[in-house]
Amino acid sequence: MANRIIAVDLGAWSLKVAIAQPGLRHATLTGYVERRIPPATGDGSDDDRYEARAGRVLSQLIHDLKIDHDNVYLGVPGDHVFTHVLEFPFKSLRRADLERAVGAELENVVPVDLEDMVYAFETLPTDAAAPAAAPPGAAPPRR
Repeated sequence: MANRIIAVDLGAWSLKVAIAQPGLRHATLTGYVERRIPPATGDGSDDDRYEARAGRVLSQLIHDLKIDHDNVYLGVPGDHVFTHVLEFPFKSLRRADLERAVGAELENVVPVDLEDMVYAFETLPTDAAAPAAAPPGAAPPRR
């Protein structure tokens, strides 16, 4: 099992990869690579889109650096990310059923076709399972 942390930053004109080795109290940066994303040719093909050009650069970096089995963290611009909490009336569903329900609900929430995006979800603990928190500036009751 690999023991490195890989950070990827997809920039407007370059792709950056940082490689770190985790330690007991700190991580050590062991490598940094920046590759230019080729400019668009203007022919309008799918291969000319930014995503395709950046994907080719990332694939080549993964191959060159042999990082295909490491933990990868990706920086994505905030205007490309949606975060939304969904509430459902049912409690215990299998993961596959929940995935279908989330997909159906997202179609009504996000302004992008589901085929054009990648989404992930995690179930949040219920209020009964979460520890009670005092509001800011409030002290817990004395006993």
